[in-house]
Amino acid sequence: MPIPEEVEDKLDADPAWTVQHADIIQVMDETSKSKPWSRYMIQQHLDADPAKKTVQDRLDELVELGVLERYKYSNLTLYDLAYDPILTDGGRLKDASLIELATLRDRTGARDLAAGAILSSFAFLALAVLAEMTALASEFRITSNFYADTAIILYVFGFLIIFTLGSIQKIEPWLTSVELPW
Repeated sequence: MPIPEEVEDKLDADPAWTVQHADIIQVMDETSKSKPWSRYMIQQHLDADPAKKTVQDRLDELVELGVLERYKYSNLTLYDLAYDPILTDGGRLKDASLIELATLRDRTGARDLAAGAILSSFAFLALAVLAEMTALASEFRITSNFYADTAIILYVFGFLIIFTLGSIQKIEPWLTSVELPW
């Protein structure tokens, strides 16, 4: 999967480096291992068997660039992507919690769900037009109506999620600034 453009613009490259910033990001983004990553885990997935110091230097640079986040636990340092990779296989929604989606705590997942609903509505609308164009008898009209109704429902559902997320984003600063009397 390609690295997002806004992240790729932050990365440095030097032909003399045995490990490029992009190599580390690709390993963390494409490998389906659990997160977060330790330096050792990243080093094991890189080609050319780089030195520990080399990998650590690149990780420190990526943290300074804001591409990675560093977590320290007693004697272990872990790294994770500071951005959400766009997954084409439904990865985020596959692991999403229904409660987090329903309460809109997982806003990225809710946006993905809304985008999927809107895109699916276009597919159902195309099926409705196709079914209407190929209707030879009146019994096919039910099929085209079903596709059209499904397209409208999906579109409204996606729009409502986006509208709700936008409303929450506008109201949230006001709610956090209000002091409760108790």
